Amino acid sequence: MRRIVIIGCPGNGKSTLARRLAEGLGLRHIELDGLFHVTDWESATPEEFRRDLVAAMDAAPEGWTTCGNYLTMSDSLHIARADTLVWLDLPRSTVVWRTAKRTIRRTITRERLFGNEIRESWRTFTSWDPDRNIIRWAWIHHGISREKFGPRLTSPEWAHLRVHHLTTPQQVADFLAGALAQER
Repeated sequence: MRRIVIIGCPGNGKSTLARRLAEGLGLRHIELDGLFHVTDWESATPEEFRRDLVAAMDAAPEGWTTCGNYLTMSDSLHIARADTLVWLDLPRSTVVWRTAKRTIRRTITRERLFGNEIRESWRTFTSWDPDRNIIRWAWIHHGISREKFGPRLTSPEWAHLRVHHLTTPQQVADFLAGALAQER
């Protein structure tokens, strides 16, 4: 595993797993949210996003991990170059709870997101619009992720990948431990 794509709805632990794999395997971590959210929640254009993604992958000959679901935005460029895909598909209750806890923590601490000047806002909790409320986004996109990724597990587009569909926190922990053990 040298080029790893991690997908799933918010709250599954994509970034955490991608960072841990990158650190443990000596790979570069590419956070797709950081390429997409340029500043103050403004989005990169598809051309900018693809350019920056290709540059980040090219700058990591030792390999990389990515986390995020930007398959259309990226034109699946990272999927085409990857050797491993991990779909984190934890239960809805788990991802919504994790997303809520993370959002509260980030709002209170004013944590910078994605290496940019982006920060969570208390408006997250008052907006019903899923584009402004990441907790609602996680709730809605849990089912959408399953509809989108499930059929692709056996598609020709992903045939070159070692695909891991992880559905419990224990499976994620076991996968990480196994991946890091192989590196030793």
